[in-house]
Amino acid sequence: MAPLILLSMLNRVRNNRLLLLTGALFLALATVHIPISVFPHAFDKNSSVEFLTLILIAAIFAAIVLIKRDRFVFSGHGIQAIWILMAVLALSTFLSSDPISSLTGDSGRYAGVISLLCLLVVAIYHAQFSEGAIKRIISLYLSAVWVVGVLGILQHFKVIDFPGDIGVTSTLGNMDFFAAFLGTSFPLFLYLLIESTKRTRIVIGLAALTSLYALYLPGRRQAYVDLALTLILFLIYLVRRFIPRLDFSLNVKTIFLTLGFIIWIEGIFLMPFIGKSVPLLGNDPQVQIRGRFWVAALNQFMSHPLFGVGPDQYGNHYEQYRTLEDVNLFPTILSNDAHASTVQTLATLGIVGAAAFILLLVVLVRSILILMARNPERKKYYGALTLYFFIFLTNSAISPITLPNKFIFWALAGYVVGSAYRSARSDEESSFIRWNVIGVQSFVAIAAASSLFVGANFAAAQLNYMKSFERHFAEPTAKISYNPSPWLPCPLFYENEYAIIENQGLEALTVFAKKRIEQHPRCVGPRLFISKVDYNNGNLADMRKQIMALSKLAPSRLDFLNTANAYAARVGDTQLQQKVVIQMQKAGIITFERKKSDTSTAEKK
Repeated sequence: MAPLILLSMLNRVRNNRLLLLTGALFLALATVHIPISVFPHAFDKNSSVEFLTLILIAAIFAAIVLIKRDRFVFSGHGIQAIWILMAVLALSTFLSSDPISSLTGDSGRYAGVISLLCLLVVAIYHAQFSEGAIKRIISLYLSAVWVVGVLGILQHFKVIDFPGDIGVTSTLGNMDFFAAFLGTSFPLFLYLLIESTKRTRIVIGLAALTSLYALYLPGRRQAYVDLALTLILFLIYLVRRFIPRLDFSLNVKTIFLTLGFIIWIEGIFLMPFIGKSVPLLGNDPQVQIRGRFWVAALNQFMSHPLFGVGPDQYGNHYEQYRTLEDVNLFPTILSNDAHASTVQTLATLGIVGAAAFILLLVVLVRSILILMARNPERKKYYGALTLYFFIFLTNSAISPITLPNKFIFWALAGYVVGSAYRSARSDEESSFIRWNVIGVQSFVAIAAASSLFVGANFAAAQLNYMKSFERHFAEPTAKISYNPSPWLPCPLFYENEYAIIENQGLEALTVFAKKRIEQHPRCVGPRLFISKVDYNNGNLADMRKQIMALSKLAPSRLDFLNTANAYAARVGDTQLQQKVVIQMQKAGIITFERKKSDTSTAEKK
């Protein structure tokens, strides 16, 4: 089957180097990882190299956009919407407590400003393609998805191994990521089936069956939901002639469809709280846990309603805003992602950022309607793409999405908007279009330059960390000179960096911890360390500063509560000690019950 797919792909694109380049770059993004034998103790062998690969791809795409500027002449307000989003990102980053983490992202998914800028460049790049070209590109992208699925099958049968979590993860490092990557792609198989030859249909069918089998192996319910929704909506399409339709204006259709989708997303948000009444997913433990994450996200939003806590800063604020009930039920779970793009956006970018994304959604919906009205004979194609957008966005509302998965979405969204608003006029004929051209060129230049700057610093920091950590394992007693970089997320790397420096002694560790606090003020680990050092050295005034900071950053973490209790006992602060005990009791760390013989006393269990 692989030779057939490869032959079919090459026959379609052999005469177009740009399409081959585009497909090859995506294949690299979908499969890139650090092999297990290389830097065997590296913390992250998947998402970090995906992040760097995306930056390089966006730089290449940006260069093509700048060189072939005549292909990127657009009317409409899509470019203005992108600049609005960019302004919101800049302001939210500036207002956040940790701007560098907002640029890279504080989680192992690297969903900060830079990755979003790169995806916007990907969208602009794909806006140049015709329908014939995009069909070939989709075939290349699905070939890459198929390769990832086959690698997952080989992993399942222990033919090959990949870094990451246990189970079938392929090159993506996580079963949920793998399932979402394959599950959201099935509407694109339908797209390729439209008006295809018998031979092509056989090839597509075999590829789809392979992906379906690969999807079955990890057994993730969200993938089955993707397939079920795809099938249901496809059946609704088949009986569309029996569904009454009203003729509305373009503006009314755009508003209704956008609002309808927002209501759908709101329904998904309610799913963990409704429980078993929701088929298949309502009683899934993973869904119930996500409900806890979403409550923490809403608490962050309520505290920072306008611009949020900062791009991809959910994890840095999770402990502060999680509920005591959450701590009681899941004391060992610390989330670095809300596991839902909608509530994560509200938490990290606020209502202004959410409005900017809704504006982009409006542009996408309007573009689809324009294309369907302009080319009614091509409605099947646009319908298949609409189905893909719907499945992808639905999946992203309940699960984190990897960069390769986001790449396909932004690429096809860029194609749709570009097709709707691509202008045949030269950029000299209209001042509005001329400003659009300037807007496109300046945006991709800024996005590429800033991404390369951040990427270079991030890559250097990662390489330095991995080399030092491998040496730590090879020479456990060696005193390794290591300089922590602000470009590495502190919560994820602190403990390993601590191990690298530990042999240098207490003074070096203290300097390291203070530097980490200076780089990332919300990082809990180094503050706990410094507070204990201050306790042992008798620097109780300095220790109090750390205790007060930690009481806001991680008020329910056991290590903090024990440290605060020790401080309160030493300085005789009975009020603080009482607060700590009450917090421990509420968090379920210690419990008390009344004696039957004396209601005025309490007995610790």
